[in-house]
Amino acid sequence: MNEDSLLALDLDRTQQSVTRSIGVYVVADGMGGHAGGEVASGQIVDTFAGRAFGELLPSLLIRPDTDLSTWLKST
Repeated sequence: MNEDSLLALDLDRTQQSVTRSIGVYVVADGMGGHAGGEVASGQIVDTFAGRAFGELLPSLLIRPDTDLSTWLKST
């Protein structure tokens, strides 16, 4: 059984004819053979998805120049 999980979010924000593409991609290795590997990889993907929609997107709407590397490190 494959215990890996994947998240792919592709976003394009256009303002005043300028488009900024943003991608959030997460691959979580479920550590096959270990107990709960599929649960752990699913939780990682769920955490990134929740924080992307709850924190990153609202932040980008307010401040299009949001530092994505800081968000990624904190997540």
